[in-house]
Amino acid sequence: MPLGKAIILAAILVVSSFSGCMFLRQTKFTLISLTVDDDGGFPQMYLQFNVSDISTLTLIGPQKTALFSDTYYMGVHNESISLAGYRTANAAGMYTLKATDASKNTIYENELQFNGHDLSLSSLSEEKWTGDAGLSVIVFHLEVTNSGDLPAYPFNLTVLQGENQMHAFLLPTVVLPGHTEQIPCFIPLVGLPSEGNQLNISLYDNSGVVLLSSSVIMMKKSQMASWEYHWTYLGDHTLKAPEVDWFYDYYKSVERYDITDYAAYVFDRYDDLYR
Repeated sequence: MPLGKAIILAAILVVSSFSGCMFLRQTKFTLISLTVDDDGGFPQMYLQFNVSDISTLTLIGPQKTALFSDTYYMGVHNESISLAGYRTANAAGMYTLKATDASKNTIYENELQFNGHDLSLSSLSEEKWTGDAGLSVIVFHLEVTNSGDLPAYPFNLTVLQGENQMHAFLLPTVVLPGHTEQIPCFIPLVGLPSEGNQLNISLYDNSGVVLLSSSVIMMKKSQMASWEYHWTYLGDHTLKAPEVDWFYDYYKSVERYDITDYAAYVFDRYDDLYR
């Protein structure tokens, strides 16, 4: 073989060898799973992915601002990305998940379209409670379904009947995509007939945006039982309270204040420590 051809062939083999090495060292990114969920009142994006070398992962929101960015080494990783503040739904729109290698070259990019939450009132049940002073309240149990693709965080509720409007704040809750949640609340029964009355119910988030509106007819309600507490301190006293396990269960789940005055707590027949 002539010397010139041998040199050219050797050069081709050397270049091919280096090209093969470069190809083998190319960083790979594989997205294994992606879900949007809730973490203690915060909307979160949960990711599992695999990278073959150093890689930087970035999430860009609908406003084209980076919501998250971090660097990872070779291996399988689990990551949770906070999408918004406490009891605040993240914005609908286009999110971009992007991964780059150590040389800032894009090795993965995926556009994620979220249309937002879509709440509807599946059903409504009612109970009535009357105190000693004649004050009556209604306990609404709303079953709310989310047909959208992002979590929703109902914050407060209004009930409108004619010129009467009543408001109620809701216990912290989240309605996840594809789920139905029961949301209970107290509404004072002021100037309303006990039944056969049309009510317009609206749920709002913490920024005042309407999550759902629905018209319902008040039906005949069962009377809610009461708990009575008696004690003697500077005289005899009696406290009558509606028997609502869901309300007490919530307060039992809240971390207690580290104080000796426990007046901030509701009475609970099972709470031996503070009874």
